This record gives sequence, C-alpha cells and structure tokens, in this order.
Amino acid sequence: SSRDTKFQANLYLLFTTADGPGLVYWDGMVGHSGKNGCRMYCPTPGRRKTHGTHYYPALLRPRD
Repeated sequence: SSRDTKFQANLYLLFTTADGPGLVYWDGMVGHSGKNGCRMYCPTPGRRKTHGTHYYPALLRPRD
C-alpha cells in the first residue's frame, strides 16, 4: 500500500441471462404473455381472447 500505482479493470459481462420476467426489464422486449412471446426470433404471433390482455402461443385458430 505504499506504492503509488493505478489499476485499470475491463468489465466484461459474460452469461447475461435471466428468467423470462426478469429478461423483460433487461432488454425492453415483451414478456412471455405478450403478442410476440418468443421475442423477435419467430414469426408466430400470440392469440388472445376478445378484449383480453394475455396472449397465448397458438398455432391454430379456435373454432367458435
């Protein structure tokens, strides 16, 4: 501690992963119940009930 030296640290963020709800705040995308629940990497949009707010990943339209 009697030396007058400087230390420069380079910060690298490795393995910056999180669970689904936590990842929403990190990258600013929608959560797993949003319209594009699988983020931007697949073209499958979510489906929701009339006037509903929760989207579901459905591949087929329901028969009403």
